Amino acid sequence: MKIQFSALFCVIAFTIGCGPDTDSVNDATGDESSLDQGHFPDLSGCEPCVGQPCGYHWKCVSQTRYASADNYVDECRCVNGCANEKSGDCPDGTLCYSESWREETGIADQMPCRGNECNPDDGLGCPKGTFCDTLPGICGGPGICNHKWGDHLFESGEVDWTYTCGCDGVTHTGVLQRLEAGAAVAHEGQCCVPERLDLDALNTARHTLWTACATKDAVEGLPADLSEMVRGARFGEHGYTMGCAENDVVYMGDITLSGDGAVDPGQYDRLCRLASFPGFYKVGGHAADYCDTACWTGLECGDTDCPSICGCCACETGKKRCFDVHSHTVCSSKGCWTRPDQCAIHSACVQDGDDVRCEPSCDVMLDVLRTIAIAGGQVCNEYTTCQAIAGLCDRADGPCWVPWNGSDLSGDMTGLKEHWLTEGCWNQEACGCEPAPAAACVDERCELIP
Repeated sequence: MKIQFSALFCVIAFTIGCGPDTDSVNDATGDESSLDQGHFPDLSGCEPCVGQPCGYHWKCVSQTRYASADNYVDECRCVNGCANEKSGDCPDGTLCYSESWREETGIADQMPCRGNECNPDDGLGCPKGTFCDTLPGICGGPGICNHKWGDHLFESGEVDWTYTCGCDGVTHTGVLQRLEAGAAVAHEGQCCVPERLDLDALNTARHTLWTACATKDAVEGLPADLSEMVRGARFGEHGYTMGCAENDVVYMGDITLSGDGAVDPGQYDRLCRLASFPGFYKVGGHAADYCDTACWTGLECGDTDCPSICGCCACETGKKRCFDVHSHTVCSSKGCWTRPDQCAIHSACVQDGDDVRCEPSCDVMLDVLRTIAIAGGQVCNEYTTCQAIAGLCDRADGPCWVPWNGSDLSGDMTGLKEHWLTEGCWNQEACGCEPAPAAACVDERCELIP
């Protein structure tokens, strides 16, 4: 009898359609206005065909309400007559997700409702390798634990968005980029998070210049208005001269001011959005005399061009500085830095204020000994005296002893051998090393003899 009633209901539903029932839609829980209705017609003023559809193709009407995607057509008319007496509301403690999750699990006849698994605001996190994916606009949770290589779980229409603002404050291009970043959805479109921008809209510091650090290809992913702004700015290939990371670039432009000295609203919006795009960082403002103090003082005497868009200024004659961990250099009378002087093989450059010197370094010596250990001894012949020198602490890092061509020890190598022990870098007993083995020339290589 129940089957006959259902069939009759379907015939009636197919014949007369579903008339509008405003009260039913308005009573649905959740914020329907925050969900993109692009995947199905606008349901405002219509009563959706709730219940179990013929094809089990569910769509989320709101955060806690679902309906049949198959049964939506124009003018609120329901087709197929498959709606039945089942409720279209998710059970308490669950949220409505997209059909992607059900397809993944292979459970096609289940409602698109799933229990809350995480809630960042309450300290309830997710297992390693997953993140808390939440309904759009509800960054603090609750949500479900989604894989970074997973699928969009909410029927928000995100697959059709050009940009997604993530809860991490970053603008993501496509759902996959957002998932890989492990960020839930804040809203459709580009982010503008003032905290990421070192410049306030009122321009209280009266800045007249803006700068932005970026990876070399970051500009390729920008929308047209931001790309135009960035490409029209001054470009510096050597971003490190302006405080950017090694191998990154820098851009500098003029700030457009309004009558009261504030930043032009349109430009502020563009800079704020720029600071949210992957690859861009340290976006902020500077005073008009910024380049007077930000000029590059690292010009090498052999350089033909200044690498900084702020220009180069002379260094202090006679001043020393560490060029890198292995060498130091001196400022010449021409205001540029001379060719670096290398520290010994067992030393590193140390800078303490104006005091620049080479000091024995266990870390530097360790790197040298690891290189020797990997090389497997040194070339030898019948006239070579091979010997074992103190090596590393354990087999995970390398052998306790390292073979070396003792007849060809340079001054640097002799110094390394002595400093390795006298500086306390190696302790035979603490390292658990046996007494030094013998060494011999085997197949023209110095090898340890057990």
